[in-house]
Amino acid sequence: MNIAFDMFFAKTEAMKRGIGRYSKNLIQSLVMQEQDHAYYYFYPDIAKGPDHVNHQLRQFLGRNRIDLFHIMSPFYLFHLPPHLFQQYKDAMMHRDWFGKTRVAVTLYDVIPLVFPERYLTTDEVRAVYMQGIELIKSCDVIFAISETTKRDAVRLAGIDPDKIVVVMAGLDPHFEPLAQTDRTGLAARYGIDKPYVLFTGGSDFRKNTDRLLDAFYRANPFFGNGYQLVLACGVSDEERRRLVEAAAVRGGADRLVVTGYVPDDDLVQLYNGATVFAFPSLYEGFGLPVLEAMACGAPVLTSNNSSLREIVGDAARLVDPENVEDIAAGLIALLARPELREALAKEGVGQAKKFDWQGVARRVMDGYESVCRPKLALFAPVRTDRSAAYSAIETSLPVLAEFADCDLYVDDGYDEAQSSLAGMAAVRIRNYRLFEGTANDYDAVVYEVNNEEASLYMLDFMNRFPGIVIADESNLHDLADKWTIQRNNLELYFRVLEKDYGTDTHRILDSVLGAGTDRSLVPVARYFLERARAIVVHSAHAERQLLALGADRVSSFGAPIRLPEPHIRSGRAEFVFALWASSRGNGLEDAALRSLRHMMTAGHDNVKVRIYGALDPNRERELRQLAADLQADARVEFASGLPGNRYHDGIGEADVVLQLRSPTNGETAYAALEAMAYGVPAIVADADAYRELPDGATFRIPPGGDAEEHVRRAMLEAYGSEPRRRTMAEEARRHIARHHGVRPYAERLMDVVRELRDHAETPVVLWQHKATYDGEPLYAGADGAAGRADDGQAAAAAAAAAAAAAEAAAAAGSGPAAGDAVPAVVTLRPDRLRKRKRSRGAVTYVSFNLAELPPGVTIREAILHIPAGKNKTVRVHRIRRPWSEASAARRRPVPYRKPIFSAKTKRGGEVRWDCTRWVRLWQTDHASNHGLYVPIGTDPVLQIRVQ
Repeated sequence: MNIAFDMFFAKTEAMKRGIGRYSKNLIQSLVMQEQDHAYYYFYPDIAKGPDHVNHQLRQFLGRNRIDLFHIMSPFYLFHLPPHLFQQYKDAMMHRDWFGKTRVAVTLYDVIPLVFPERYLTTDEVRAVYMQGIELIKSCDVIFAISETTKRDAVRLAGIDPDKIVVVMAGLDPHFEPLAQTDRTGLAARYGIDKPYVLFTGGSDFRKNTDRLLDAFYRANPFFGNGYQLVLACGVSDEERRRLVEAAAVRGGADRLVVTGYVPDDDLVQLYNGATVFAFPSLYEGFGLPVLEAMACGAPVLTSNNSSLREIVGDAARLVDPENVEDIAAGLIALLARPELREALAKEGVGQAKKFDWQGVARRVMDGYESVCRPKLALFAPVRTDRSAAYSAIETSLPVLAEFADCDLYVDDGYDEAQSSLAGMAAVRIRNYRLFEGTANDYDAVVYEVNNEEASLYMLDFMNRFPGIVIADESNLHDLADKWTIQRNNLELYFRVLEKDYGTDTHRILDSVLGAGTDRSLVPVARYFLERARAIVVHSAHAERQLLALGADRVSSFGAPIRLPEPHIRSGRAEFVFALWASSRGNGLEDAALRSLRHMMTAGHDNVKVRIYGALDPNRERELRQLAADLQADARVEFASGLPGNRYHDGIGEADVVLQLRSPTNGETAYAALEAMAYGVPAIVADADAYRELPDGATFRIPPGGDAEEHVRRAMLEAYGSEPRRRTMAEEARRHIARHHGVRPYAERLMDVVRELRDHAETPVVLWQHKATYDGEPLYAGADGAAGRADDGQAAAAAAAAAAAAAEAAAAAGSGPAAGDAVPAVVTLRPDRLRKRKRSRGAVTYVSFNLAELPPGVTIREAILHIPAGKNKTVRVHRIRRPWSEASAARRRPVPYRKPIFSAKTKRGGEVRWDCTRWVRLWQTDHASNHGLYVPIGTDPVLQIRVQ
């Protein structure tokens, strides 16, 4: 986190008082913690008025990307002298000045509300004080320094108790018992010539100075007036005269010493030398002087009220501060009984040890982290009224909720009772209509979109409230059809196509609506994704497709798949093929039913095909008719209407799953992946993302005229060899565990959220080609080959065609022809490398010049190899500002405090960091590439796979 402290208190007299002492110790303890946080200090210039402070604050927050701002003293204007208070009384900060930055505040007390007749004496003063109360109420977390402060803040100010965290105060280690030494020099400097009772109050009526004077002058004669009362505090000349006159009236001014301001070193000695420390305050938010006195071994007399009783426990003589006789009796008892003083002193030292600043800092940091958890609004196509509904967000949400406060916005088809999230208290399920009124409350919005109707409800929000988009399918043409054509909005459909195809939109429109070109061959993405702040896909194929269409800031990582216990299948009478069918249909799905008929004819009567998928009525009728024509309808079961839990049970009970869609929409191969998680082998079309599934867990159906024969052979082979299925099941589950873990997915998604927060100046995904252009978009003819409508071809289409051709060549195992774009590995050595020795070892500053890459290449993968010793923790930090090897010799470049990568070496002594996302960013934004800081001595090498 980037944490800022309001330092106005340091510019006023408060710095010399309890607030200054408390704030200084807290800040120092926070900074000394072993945490990956950066700290900043804000000094408001109130002399120029509230508008300037507002502007100054907003600039400070934005420039330093502050996550949390801590107001150390909310009533800072009251630290000013009266004439300055009048001048700057309108400069109180307001919560809306902070925007989305979290705000914390330290609340010392609400004393003016306890004694309003003393402190809130005018309407003007009351108004300014209540502005401070409203500011406190608006903060995200309130740190009360005692239970008393919390209780009175709730009772008198109406502050929400759930926002208040009691953190107490700590003890400056400077305050401790000292060895007996000659203190005559110190005493003489302050005019002390007798044993003394020490008091560190002040002129505030609440400190009860007059009653203490009365009590002391009543007690002192019992001891031959052998003691002095030492008032160690800063006072005005007028107050000093008043105190001296009061002492003279009571029995002798020579028995009173008013020291004025005392520095800490002297104060420690005064505590150590005191016979008694007296502090009969009428009210304290904490009572730090009492704690300091106990720590120094001084016997303590204090009040039986407010936080003072809380702080001292049984380690002090408690008195009624409003009763002079009781205060005097307490003094007499302590001065007359050395054994009582000794016992209280010993008890006090032990009591004081309970209060340490590191404990306070830990509680404060816990408070910071509790309110700085990212708050996410999530939209996902989760429809519990449909079978086989898959959602990466729904799957990963239980883990995401560990890292962020998550609100899932759903459409009207969602039934929480039927959801896997039912009863999950960590996630709020809300209807999407409530989002607009709370949109600004979130740190990030995450949309998961696919081609199903369940995605329609989020499209308007994706445009108006840009966020991270998880694209389950990289071609969203079917979604466009549902959103426009099926709603009789041809004009909107044209606008959707125009985003991708510009001046060729009319030709594409005729091709799709007139000639019936398959929509999977006419990619549509830009209209829905161009305002995304980042895009997440689940396959390298989908990533390549979007990059070829011009998108940037695209991340690919394996779809999250739960790893359930495998079902026991041996010994069952039926052998079940689970066929994943689509409404569009293709010959391969029909081929599976014809293969079933072939197996039945061959005597395999225990074979069944169970059909899953969101089928429209026409497609279901087609499949039922085909099963009837093949006389296989008794062995074909339709499971498209099952609820989600029944669907998952059915997939797990299958022996083999078939997902034969080709061509695809660049979709996540989730049916095959879920089957593999259960240990079910998959028969898949050798296309797009399905090519990325492991050979050892799948049967591949190559494209071409003999595809039906390949389906038949695969089904027979899967049916006939139980050992092969068992081996494939083991490989399938290993693959899911290694590449599709739910927790790694959630962690990487949170990395994207944090990365966007750190790069807020780039608000949307960059598309590298113009919104409209002359030329032809990519589409295919009836034979499935990429075609051209005229001689002009768009840059984006050419890139997409090249990517598709390279992918097809790689799948076929053939080498590229001369001039083809092929993957290549470029090794970059540092263009700047500086190592410096420090007390804890060497550190390295390094950068790489991405301009050395061949022009026009697409970065597929970037790996930074960091040599290190065995069992070393390696962290990588970004460097904030420009530097050179020469400047680094004079002064070290300044890194960000929080690392962007951390890992531990193993036997090999090298760490490999997949920094693809960062390198892509730096390729398009060279100005942000100031290099890396690695707090070990190393010689890193960057390897980049390019296309």
